Amino acid sequence: MLLKSLRARTHPGTSAYFGIALFGVALCALVVMRMEQEHRMRADGVRVTAEVQGFEGVPGGNDYLYYSYRFGGRLYEVRDLVSDRMRSRLGPGDALQVWLSPERPQSPLLMDRGGTPAWVGLLIGASMVLGGLFGLTQLRRRPP
Repeated sequence: MLLKSLRARTHPGTSAYFGIALFGVALCALVVMRMEQEHRMRADGVRVTAEVQGFEGVPGGNDYLYYSYRFGGRLYEVRDLVSDRMRSRLGPGDALQVWLSPERPQSPLLMDRGGTPAWVGLLIGASMVLGGLFGLTQLRRRPP
């Protein structure tokens, strides 16, 4: 219906521009959800010190970080995906700060994942939305 209202349905490239814009919207939504989760965890969660157990290399610039922490008299062991930069800063036995929700202590949130800031994801997503919509408007102006 949106494509029909833009009168761009018969133009080649319509699906590509629409897909780019839709992917941008999804990326922005995921980043905002992650930011809300982090904010909620920091506001209502409990800060705990964990101990790094080790790393496992993953192709593509990320690693799995293995760490453990105690909460409520129980030991939790967790594997979390982090950037390579974090591996260069930490070693086995080092202390690591995590946030926990008392209702779900098995799902911690690392205070620093060593990755790209959230605003970068929002900027990329917004750029994709604008680029996709701009492409759709240009298709509307071009004769079929």
